Amino acid sequence: MRPGPPNKAFPHKPFSHYHPKKNRPFKQQPKYRPEPDRVQKSEIPQIDIVPNAIEYILARNFLEDGVPHSDFNLLESLNENNLPSYVLGYDPVSGVLDHKLDVYELKNKLPTCMNWTPNGKRVLVGNSKGKISVIHGSNFAEEKELIIQQTKALKAMGITKKNKFMLVGDEEGVIKYLDSNYKELMEVRASEGQDGIREISIAPSDQKFLTCSDKEKTLRIWDLEKGAVEKKFVHGNEINCCQWHPYLGLIASGSKDSTIKFWDPNSGEELASLINHTNSVNCIKWNNNGNWLLSCARDQSIRLYDLRMVKEIQAFTGIDSEVEVVSWNPFHERLFTSGTKDGTISFWLTMESAPVSEMKLAHFTERREMESHYKKPVMQKGGKIVELSWNPIGDLLASCGNDKAVKFWGRPKEDPNTFKQVESQMQEEFDQKDVMDGSGMMIENTYDQYNQYQQY
Repeated sequence: MRPGPPNKAFPHKPFSHYHPKKNRPFKQQPKYRPEPDRVQKSEIPQIDIVPNAIEYILARNFLEDGVPHSDFNLLESLNENNLPSYVLGYDPVSGVLDHKLDVYELKNKLPTCMNWTPNGKRVLVGNSKGKISVIHGSNFAEEKELIIQQTKALKAMGITKKNKFMLVGDEEGVIKYLDSNYKELMEVRASEGQDGIREISIAPSDQKFLTCSDKEKTLRIWDLEKGAVEKKFVHGNEINCCQWHPYLGLIASGSKDSTIKFWDPNSGEELASLINHTNSVNCIKWNNNGNWLLSCARDQSIRLYDLRMVKEIQAFTGIDSEVEVVSWNPFHERLFTSGTKDGTISFWLTMESAPVSEMKLAHFTERREMESHYKKPVMQKGGKIVELSWNPIGDLLASCGNDKAVKFWGRPKEDPNTFKQVESQMQEEFDQKDVMDGSGMMIENTYDQYNQYQQY
């Protein structure tokens, strides 16, 4: 065989379209020259580059319990009311939300269930027309209305902690899955007959959920991903409510025979039964501490149970109407609220017999009574409180009732006259002399620093 030619380097041939990059002349930027009035104020050198808000927070003092305490001579009432409720852990009364902020009208739709999203940005309200109203959590305006196909009146709603699924159940026993964008994924049927879903409770692991029905008198544990029933518990009577323990494998249920029963979700055995009410149990709720269970019934009473002793430790009586719903504050474990059939919302503290605050006719309906040839003036009649739901951080309370309205409640704002008094007081004190903080920095206007703290 004839040897091939030796390997040679590829000869370099300059391309005709290649042009070397030309250096562009450097354009000098114009220098910044401050205005004359700014030059006069620049006598104190500004060396620190930390933002003013962070610098102020680092310089102020703190109490031993961690509550921020301003260095300035402010009124305590103004300082307390401007702080969020969950910061004031030592004062559960700060979580009392008895000031009406806004009202959202549902027009011709009766609200049946309600829940906040886990991030607290929206409120989801299900109604008797099989639709869900998505309400913004800040400006309280409707963003959109979800129309769920082939769905009757909604009765229950549940949202997973990570907001992956939203489950809704209607009066015919159909449970539908919705994703985080409120799109329908699948549907399952709890029973063959038309047995409505009374409540949906998500397990703490977000892998299972619990439902209860009144006609079949059963509790069902479902696999969340598969949508299949794993276990059934027969309560013995029509079930009105059910709740999964916040972090344990324990289930509680309340029925029309005035009993509250505890179940083991693994074995399906009944662990204990409590008979303290004298009428149908309407609602039960676990406290976040996992030790207390709250129940309300048609006997016009609220009862508190301790799981560690499995017995009642306090009874709240003397209520003028049937108690329909109760709800715990997410941060203050001693504070809870209740709603009655006559439209009254009350705030209670454990170990105290009387309510801390009470709002009569929080939800009401208007009517005119005919009498011979003229009409009586408008009469207000209390409307049933359907649901009470706290914001995840406890600074807002949403309520809905038979008056076809969703109302939002918060803490009362500071009186503007009091704010003006504080402003004038601060100006008189700090116009005479400058204030020096711990780091040696001169504070020219204390009131501006206080505003920066509020914005932060």
